[in-house]
Amino acid sequence: MLQAILLGIVAFIAQSEYALGTSLLSRPIVTGLFTGIVLGDINTGIIMGATLELAFIGSFSVGASIPPDVVTGGILGTAFAITAGAGTETALLLGLPIATLTLILKNVYLGLLIPMMNQKADLYAADGNYKGVERMHLLAGFGLSLMLALTGTTQEVVKAVEEIKKVGATLLGFIDSKGSILAEQCDHVITYPAPGTEQIKFFMVADRLMKNHGDFPDYDAYYRELDQYLAKGLVEAEKQADKFGRAFAEQHRHDAMHYFIGAGNQWGAVYSYAMCYWEEQSWLRSKSIHAAEFLHGTLEIVDETTPVTVFLGEDEQRPLSERVAKLLPRICGNYTLIDTKDYPVSGISEKYRGRVLSHLLMHCVTQRIDAYVEQMNCHPMEIRRYYRQFEY
Repeated sequence: MLQAILLGIVAFIAQSEYALGTSLLSRPIVTGLFTGIVLGDINTGIIMGATLELAFIGSFSVGASIPPDVVTGGILGTAFAITAGAGTETALLLGLPIATLTLILKNVYLGLLIPMMNQKADLYAADGNYKGVERMHLLAGFGLSLMLALTGTTQEVVKAVEEIKKVGATLLGFIDSKGSILAEQCDHVITYPAPGTEQIKFFMVADRLMKNHGDFPDYDAYYRELDQYLAKGLVEAEKQADKFGRAFAEQHRHDAMHYFIGAGNQWGAVYSYAMCYWEEQSWLRSKSIHAAEFLHGTLEIVDETTPVTVFLGEDEQRPLSERVAKLLPRICGNYTLIDTKDYPVSGISEKYRGRVLSHLLMHCVTQRIDAYVEQMNCHPMEIRRYYRQFEY
């Protein structure tokens, strides 16, 4: 337990690099040394850290592009290899996938949860409540170790959890299969298997945690509105989006490549839609791009024929997507803007729309697109060529 706490302190210091200046404390060659000190094997720690440094040598943030998390991958890869008495190949075998897995969790945390906390901090600031702003800052900075999975049987995730448990981490799992291996390994499990609820459950848990902490005074009023009006509002939004969904599918169902752009709580929507829906389920080549990152480089490969779609939400980062939306008519003749403001929901207060409603409204629109792409391309979305079809 002491070693786990000390490794946590090492990770905290390494993750604080930006607060302390660019000191390269986060690099594996540094964290490997300190991991070796904690575990009583400095020589191996240095060797493992140097090996992982070679693997992660190009992993630096450029603009809005976020690389795999070298801190988590470096520390845990080194720690697992030392405690198992294994070689550098084990450090690489575990460090790389752990870093990539952490990046996925980071995207969820940074793209969905932190914008909500920022919104709350803005409200506290408007009220002159500096303690509330301080709480949001601390809550956003010290994230809970989250483990997200659908079936709870993904081989790499199960293996990662087994190793993470060895260092004493607390795991909160959002897992749809109640009796899965992963569910049994998590300390706290939230099971909500209803189809189509993959995203809203994260918001619901975050909202409840904030309420319990005294940081969401509107919680009861907000959820009363959701209980009374959300379901009907989403049905009506999907009906409204049907004609648009058909037209979009007809125009883009054979695209050689399609770029989807978003920011704020629409970044998570863009990320999952491009990868999970267009690529995995519809077998259409696509790429998700953050609105800020688009303006760093992707704009240079856009011409009048390039298919580009911008998701416009209603939170604080909407201006980032609006900036892209204003640029596209000048450089592209094949762009689409999907704006959740175009889909009213009776009974939901305007001040709550940006929190989670805009994300759900966007899902209503994309579901209509997917339904028509599936129909027109004669391609059932549940079939896979490779995923879970054989061992790999």
